Order: sequence, then C-alpha cells, then structure tokens
Amino acid sequence: MAGFSSCAGNKKNIEKDMATSPLRDSTYEVAVAFGSMCCGTASADFIFSFLEKYNSRSSAQRDVLADVASGCGKEGEFYILFQLTDAEKEKFVAALLPLVEQEEKRNRQKDASSGSISLQFNVSVSDLSYCRGGIQQSDKWQLRKAD
Repeated sequence: MAGFSSCAGNKKNIEKDMATSPLRDSTYEVAVAFGSMCCGTASADFIFSFLEKYNSRSSAQRDVLADVASGCGKEGEFYILFQLTDAEKEKFVAALLPLVEQEEKRNRQKDASSGSISLQFNVSVSDLSYCRGGIQQSDKWQLRKAD
C-alpha cells in the first residue's frame, strides 16, 4: 500500500524508537488491523473517510487522531491505531465497529482471498515490536480542526 513502506533498521532500534517516542502512550485503546491472506491488504481508504466525517460531526474538544504501525508482515500488513479517552472510546467504537464489519464482509464477497480487517482493543506498543516500519504519525490520518 502506498505510503506505508517499511524502514530499514534493526529490531532493537525500532523497539527503542517505539518505546521512547513522546507521541505514543504504551497502549492504544482501539486498533484496526489490516491482514493479508495471500495478495496484500485491503484498502484503508474507508477509515480516512470515516475519520473525516467523524471529526467534522463530533462536538469533542479535540479530533480523534491515528497512528500507523507498518511493515507488520510479508505482504504489507499494518495497523491503524487510536488513542482515545474513556469518554471518546464508547462513541467512537459504536460508530467504527459496524463500518469495519461491513467493509470486511464487502471484501470477502468481492474476493475470498482479500486481506482481513478487524477491530482490536488495548493493543500495547510492545505487541507491535515486530512491525518493521515502527509506529508513525501519518499526515494522511491527522485530521485537525482549524484553531
């Protein structure tokens, strides 16, 4: 997938970068995992559209932002990671879960070997230490309201 290239470097440096980044807490409350069966991952464009709509309709003080863990497998597997407050989590998951399920079903109907999409909870940074690309903020996923 374009924009999610893995970076060169050894595992120790990646783990150190992930562990010491000031932008990351030790746990992401919600993650959307993009897996692969044989032919790469499904598109994450629906998440971008969802975030754009969610943030424009939300009355919250801050936008929901996402980080990306890339290079998590041989075929470009990746995670889109969300750090949420307790107040945000319930509403956000209630809106995101049906969308993820719908997209997973649509992908399966289109092609049985398309990559999986799943929602995961309480994903720790250490759980993602095998991701060669590390965890990064990506401008594509940072949708901020104008100050």
